[in-house]
Amino acid sequence: MTHKWHTTWLVIWCAAVTAALYHTTLALPFFFDDLDHFPYVASHTLPYLWQNTGGFPYYRPFPGTLWWLSYHLLGHHSPLLHHSLNVLLHATNGLLVGLVAGQLASTRRAAPFLSATLFLAYPFSYQGVAWVGAVYHLWATFFVLFSLFAYGRYQATQRRTWLAVGLAAVLLAPFAHENGLIAPLLITLYAVLQHTPWRSLWRVGVWFAPLLVWAAVWRMVTMAAATTAADTALNNAETLGQNAAYFVQGLGYPLTWLGGWLRDNWGWNDLQTAVWLSLLAMATAALLLWRHRATWPTAVLGAACFLLASLPAVLLLDFAYVISSPRLLMMPSAGIALLWGGILGEVWEKRGRVAQTAVALLLVIWLGQNGLFIQRHTGQHTLLGGAWWQAVELTTAANRAGQTPIFINLPTSLTTPTATYPLGHEGTVFMVPYIFPERILSVNAGQPITAVLHRYDDNRPTMPYFYDVLGDGQDWATTLATHSNAIVYNAHYTADSIHFAPVGGLQASPTTTTTWQMASGDLRLLASQFTVVDALTGRLDLVWETAAPLPWELTIFAHAVDSTGQLVAQADGQAWDNTLPLGQWPPHTRITDTRTIVFPAPPTAVQVFIGLYNWQTGERLPLALPDGTAVPPEGFLIPTR
Repeated sequence: MTHKWHTTWLVIWCAAVTAALYHTTLALPFFFDDLDHFPYVASHTLPYLWQNTGGFPYYRPFPGTLWWLSYHLLGHHSPLLHHSLNVLLHATNGLLVGLVAGQLASTRRAAPFLSATLFLAYPFSYQGVAWVGAVYHLWATFFVLFSLFAYGRYQATQRRTWLAVGLAAVLLAPFAHENGLIAPLLITLYAVLQHTPWRSLWRVGVWFAPLLVWAAVWRMVTMAAATTAADTALNNAETLGQNAAYFVQGLGYPLTWLGGWLRDNWGWNDLQTAVWLSLLAMATAALLLWRHRATWPTAVLGAACFLLASLPAVLLLDFAYVISSPRLLMMPSAGIALLWGGILGEVWEKRGRVAQTAVALLLVIWLGQNGLFIQRHTGQHTLLGGAWWQAVELTTAANRAGQTPIFINLPTSLTTPTATYPLGHEGTVFMVPYIFPERILSVNAGQPITAVLHRYDDNRPTMPYFYDVLGDGQDWATTLATHSNAIVYNAHYTADSIHFAPVGGLQASPTTTTTWQMASGDLRLLASQFTVVDALTGRLDLVWETAAPLPWELTIFAHAVDSTGQLVAQADGQAWDNTLPLGQWPPHTRITDTRTIVFPAPPTAVQVFIGLYNWQTGERLPLALPDGTAVPPEGFLIPTR
């Protein structure tokens, strides 16, 4: 197979693997720090982005420049565009890992495909690909890998075009992420591994020149931002050890994925489990390297990339931050893939069919586990993202109609009860406390929209996953006092979906004249209707009004009976999916109450009766129509459509 066709197949393979693993991320909204980054970019000029840190604890203007350009070209921030860029960059970085492996490895066919595949399917990359704000790591990885590839091409062809684009990549790398500073160091090691004569190594110095430009700009900007030395204080010994263990776990991931099972079933300590499995993986790699010394150049470059890219986080970041940020392993994973891909490539091509079968079996196990891990976490993103998109759509429609939507228990994070790896916090977080909640909707809608987020813990069902919701948890009286025309949605959770269902609303004054159908003291039923949705579901719509506060012990019953008069289903409880007690209903306000009645089996000739009862005693409240006619004990019959 010619080199051209080999590269073509590598491109196709990288695109296919990335699409299979991450195609669902294209439908995600903006979340996490995106909700801070994009308003900042939209409200500042391009020169300002390069001259200031904007209050952020880092200086990474290159990705912000692309966000700024796309915003001013399109007139809005496009989630699809930016998520697509993340996926494209990940596929491209996988290709570059394969190309760099092909330049250094003794096995020019197996190592590129294996290294690229291991990079693309690296388990901890799920956060970096799914989250737009993590594009910093993707761009820095791209520039570092591209500079390595360009250096190799320049050495092979002596074409100045490769020198120019390579130097440009070295320059831009630290403007994308500070880890990009390692590019010329890796290029120097690359030159040594290619057996460049020592007397000629001085020529590599030109690849450090772009960093002088970066250093001058960085110093000017950070001095203006008054960055303090405390921002870069070194960690103590305990934190250094913990951080190192987390990154080494990432290096030994071919074995460390067993750690979660060992921890949960054998009672092993999480930190010790990660360390021992990592040491076992590294011992295996060392043994294979000793047996296959031809793969040393690829392995040494990979190990150096891993160490240099991991070192800043190990030295400077808090352990609590590190174990919640698998995206930090994005650039180190390029080195990890080169290390393991080079080793396996050598075994594949030099040890015959038995060795090839063993390598193939290992790859099936690793990639299968990695694929399931990534699928689980991208599935969490999809679950949360779908709920957020629905909230954006419902808010936009409600605001156009002059209403304020109130969302009960909007989800903000999700994780499974057990973790695959022994060390780290796995899961998906969409919202953090330092972001204004209103931005969830406005940033994703591309325009200012208004909604209220209400937390009601008593109404949260238990799911096979852990989740958190957003809202201040204040009582309804406080919320409704400032929103006189609202529509209320409650989050309905299942194992596979999260969606918002309308459960009611309120209006400050009547918009139509309706004949009262039932009266009981200060509570009046203005309108009612039961609608058959399908064979197993019905929708009950009620419109109430009260002139004065009601007793807290009262609540509503809704009973569905069949043609024989037998009770077949019910939807008893307070209004708004059992979250708004009658005692909190604002007087002189129309309350709409929407209830879903689910039947265990298709009934015949369904009738629905409603009434009031004391939930403490179970006693039903006597009711009467406006003309004085008593309502039967079974309740008031609701018209059916």
